[in-house]
Amino acid sequence: MRFKHLALAMMVSILTIGGGAAIAAMNDGTDQGRGMRKGLPAQTKAQAQERVEAYFARVDANRDGFLTADEYAKESERRAEKRMARMKARGIDPATRPGLQKFQANSGKRLDRSDANGDGKVTRAELMTSAMARFEKNDANGDGTVTAEERRAKWQGRKRNRGA
Repeated sequence: MRFKHLALAMMVSILTIGGGAAIAAMNDGTDQGRGMRKGLPAQTKAQAQERVEAYFARVDANRDGFLTADEYAKESERRAEKRMARMKARGIDPATRPGLQKFQANSGKRLDRSDANGDGKVTRAELMTSAMARFEKNDANGDGTVTAEERRAKWQGRKRNRGA
């Protein structure tokens, strides 16, 4: 009987230690993961610039050096479809999430926000300027890195301003 108790205690200890290690590995302070709930990795200004370059290259379908409303809309649709597929894979009905349609409908606002000269097209320079302005706004302490905490704080502020 004593052996069973000792064996059981050892198994519980092993599971507890192993589970703790697994949790620590999942949240090792790097904030790896996707989405606001899981946290995004900290991002330096150079990394943000690389992402903008990659985004521009991906979205500029005709390679003319401009992003148009049509290209923005197609990218929004592609991202929404990808998001819906992830939701369906997790057993969530996308129809219950009206934010997806709102996201797609806002592609014109994203173009307007970046189109500095108002010509209806966004150049690489206009996109970079707009993105870096948003980066600076999110970098609350001005250290050149936007952390998960800074993103969360910004997101919470947006939610409060919307009355959510």
